[in-house]
Amino acid sequence: MHCHGVATMRALEMSMRGHESIRKRYDGVCLLLFVEAECVLPSPEVREAGAELTRKVAPHMRCQATVLLGEGFWAAAVRGFLTTATALTAQAYPRRVFSTAGEAIRWQHGYRRSAIPGGMILHELESLRGMIATAAQ
Repeated sequence: MHCHGVATMRALEMSMRGHESIRKRYDGVCLLLFVEAECVLPSPEVREAGAELTRKVAPHMRCQATVLLGEGFWAAAVRGFLTTATALTAQAYPRRVFSTAGEAIRWQHGYRRSAIPGGMILHELESLRGMIATAAQ
């Protein structure tokens, strides 16, 4: 999942559809969540719906890696906050916060049952991020 701008109810609905599609084809889901530096905190309604979505998908999750993109003090501080919040909110699957996609993919490797090399996943993700950035212009 790739978050940029403001998270919406529509984005959550699309995320759930994607999760259901993956869950039907595979035994467990490894979520790789990208959060762009310009993302803003969603509305209380969207946060509540996101928490409910998390509860619904939890039985099917293998792991979740959140990549908070960005550099500098602010990005590091937000990653620290997310790391603390992740540690304080119990889930039945492992979750971690990272600063790069490469770190996240290497960590997820132990949880994936796929033979797809991490380098290929990283390449495809960077390609996808490029297409998203182009579409957003």
